[in-house]
Amino acid sequence: MMLSALRRRSFSSRAAASRPGLLHVGCNIRRDDPPSKQYVPNAVSVSLRSPIVQVFGSNTDVGKTIVSAGLCRAAVQSSATSSVGYIKPLQTGGDSMMDARFLHSHMDASRLTCETLFSWDTPVSPHLAAQLEQKSLTDDILVHRLSDAIHKLQPTASTLMVVETAGGVCSPSASGKFQCDVYRPLRPPAVLVGDGKLGGISATMSALDSLLLRGYDVPWIVLIEQDDLGNAAAIADRAAELNISVFALPKLPPQPTPLHDWYMAQDEIFRSLLSAISTYHQRRVDRLHAISSQAQDVRLILWWPFTQHKQNRGVLVIDSAYGDSFATFDAASTSLEPMVDACASWWTQGLGHGNPKAALAVATTAAR
Repeated sequence: MMLSALRRRSFSSRAAASRPGLLHVGCNIRRDDPPSKQYVPNAVSVSLRSPIVQVFGSNTDVGKTIVSAGLCRAAVQSSATSSVGYIKPLQTGGDSMMDARFLHSHMDASRLTCETLFSWDTPVSPHLAAQLEQKSLTDDILVHRLSDAIHKLQPTASTLMVVETAGGVCSPSASGKFQCDVYRPLRPPAVLVGDGKLGGISATMSALDSLLLRGYDVPWIVLIEQDDLGNAAAIADRAAELNISVFALPKLPPQPTPLHDWYMAQDEIFRSLLSAISTYHQRRVDRLHAISSQAQDVRLILWWPFTQHKQNRGVLVIDSAYGDSFATFDAASTSLEPMVDACASWWTQGLGHGNPKAALAVATTAAR
């Protein structure tokens, strides 16, 4: 698709020359346009001012909310954290604030803000609830709403943001599309909650592969053990090969026993997880800033195939790409900003970036 064709879409493009001295490969989404013109699927801004993680489950009922609460509890107790934000994008079962109330009941809630974005009454998967209640929700609305909620709840650099998904990694969103595909434009580092039950080793590793195949970073697996099966130990070697830390939690007390004592006994583990998240986030941001600061040396580092490239004094730092958009690093705001990939003549537009079907085909071919 040519750049002239891009201008006929429902969003406005900004000429690359607006940032002089940089090698541009696309056009930025204009922030001063009306919302209707900014509404571009798979193109959202992601602030990196403070740590943000997305909690995925290897299955339903593996303890995502319990792990999310433990992590938020550790952050609330930390003097280094000014506030904590918890977002549940999709909730079914009638009580839209059920998980939020669980979090509030297990910590000092004065520094905790919880928000549920979309909810349905029927206690089934979101795609079924949306059909039964005739309350549809498109993926681009969900992703943009989540991006807005993160920006709203992220007021300071020390804030921790926790986004908890619904069901398993490949559980459908309201549209029927897998959640791991829906949330991919944001690409926050993932905390994968493993399955401690019988058969949970396979479920956990399959969920991990599904996330890695889609380009997610998965630095941590948290697993609540069941019946002394030792699932965490069983996946430890493979996780270590992938540089993934595994955090094992003991079995929960039988319901309806309150979890206050259980949480107190596991506070140190959750503090370790919080520390790992903070360290990972800082290293990620430092690396992006370091690459960005190397602009003056870029002509010595990279090979420039065309004459006009020799005039460039720097490059855009691209953290990732998905669909038609790049996620470019803005050092001034410490954020990832969307930029439409307008390099159609470079044959990238047919499938888009990060296409899971293409990634699976390549992986299958490589495995043969």
